[in-house]
Amino acid sequence: MNQDKLIALVVNLFVPGAGTIMAGKKQTGIIQIVLFGLSLLLIMTFFGAILGFPLYIGVWIWGIITIVTMDDAEFEKKKSQEATQDSEK
Repeated sequence: MNQDKLIALVVNLFVPGAGTIMAGKKQTGIIQIVLFGLSLLLIMTFFGAILGFPLYIGVWIWGIITIVTMDDAEFEKKKSQEATQDSEK
């Protein structure tokens, strides 16, 4: 596991979706962040916590699995595509 992938994994441990975006999967990362925020809002209410806590755990696990299952070649490909797009602007 390379250093950038490890950093993305650690970031995903604290904010699911942020590390996924760092890894180059922007659409999946945005969905994870939105669901993470929704779960936090639901947890703040008594009845919503029944749905919010399992959603929170599910999104957290999904974020970790997203990074861990990316092989190094796919991770580097996403990073190089992102760098190419940035240099074209």
